[in-house]
Amino acid sequence: MNRITHFRRAGRLMAIGAAMAITMTASISPAWAQPEHASHSYLDGDGHYLSAAEIDAMIPSQEELAAMIPSEAELRAMIPSEAEMHAMMPDREAIVAEALAGALQGLREARNEVASEADMPSDIRTEVLASLDAHIARLSR
Repeated sequence: MNRITHFRRAGRLMAIGAAMAITMTASISPAWAQPEHASHSYLDGDGHYLSAAEIDAMIPSQEELAAMIPSEAELRAMIPSEAEMHAMMPDREAIVAEALAGALQGLREARNEVASEADMPSDIRTEVLASLDAHIARLSR
């Protein structure tokens, strides 16, 4: 049984739980139910009130509930193997290399911007360019 089937089962169980919660709320707090529809407590998708019998018909039997619960073998099949877990994990060295490449590219772009800035005093430009060149050299090793 695949994971999509399990998600469908979980969705059905959630819908059943929601219907049961609404039914219980209506029975505990009758004021919640519409006065003109006192025997009904839940709206279906079309806006029609469902009767208690219709709601009871939505509640699955014990056998249906048991069929919705995955077996131990199905649960174990959902757990990824060590190789699958390793394949899902990012490569740390690749992440570091990508981050350094991005930083180096940013420093080079900043250097080009500073070098082409005509309004900046030349002594400040020289100092900033020297600092950027030092950082670029350090990251380029």
